Amino acid sequence: MPIKTPTISLNGSPADRLMENTRNAQDALRKAQEALSAVYPNARDYQGWDEFYVAQKEHEARAAAVQQILRDLSELAIAISDQQDARRR
Repeated sequence: MPIKTPTISLNGSPADRLMENTRNAQDALRKAQEALSAVYPNARDYQGWDEFYVAQKEHEARAAAVQQILRDLSELAIAISDQQDARRR
């Protein structure tokens, strides 16, 4: 599903600030991805394979959620950049 992107205008937030904030959020999420990888479940920490598989699936769902947010922010950054380019022409 496409995300709703802001319309750059003189009455709104400056495009540069929107882009900076978007990039900051992307950077933070990339750090979160690194942190998540450090807590990937290890079978030794669970009482049996069934529990381990459940923990793996839960972890993968968390990682997928972060990845989806990164994709959304990338789409947002592209939309902001496209509007900046159009205004410069």
